[in-house]
Amino acid sequence: MDQALSRTSYMRRRYKRLQHLLHLRERACVRGYLQMMQPAPARVLDIPCGVGRFTPLLRAAAQEELQCCDVDEESLRALREAEPGEGTPLRIRRMNIFEPLPFGDASQDLVFNFRFFHHVDDPDQRGHIVRELSRVARRWLVVSYYETNALHALHKRVLRLRNQRRSLPMIPRGEFRTAFEACGCHIVQDRPMLPLLHAHRVVLMEKRG
Repeated sequence: MDQALSRTSYMRRRYKRLQHLLHLRERACVRGYLQMMQPAPARVLDIPCGVGRFTPLLRAAAQEELQCCDVDEESLRALREAEPGEGTPLRIRRMNIFEPLPFGDASQDLVFNFRFFHHVDDPDQRGHIVRELSRVARRWLVVSYYETNALHALHKRVLRLRNQRRSLPMIPRGEFRTAFEACGCHIVQDRPMLPLLHAHRVVLMEKRG
């Protein structure tokens, strides 16, 4: 019988070698972005949250409430088991990001969406997600994506030849920026995590009125 998913077991399995270095860079970037937010966000939404890799950072930053949402029940269970009872109130909910989000306009001071866009290859679905994330954000968004990157794509192609990985949708930087800017989001910073080696970028955006 397979061992039940836990945050610890997931992190050990998923973030090894290059991915571990990437994880450290991502955490440092997110921590820096959170420190730039003044005043600190009161209400924070993390969707999809997975097992809660960033929950401790986001929970420390949120002044009133952190909502962690995902469609996968096993991931949500692992998150519940990993998080302590004390601290900023934590609300964990099952939610499908491909459907309209059950939050009011500008109801979340920070919207966090991490390592998700490279799983979405349908332009209409991608557009829906951009609009919904922008709609519910009041001021800040932290969103990551894989930028079109020839070296990273070649690496993935080699892995596919070994039957290890499927192709991942990558997005030209200009396309990503234009989509969010059309929804009233201003790009504050757009950082590559491992320049030349990996396509992942993490973006801090501020919502315009």
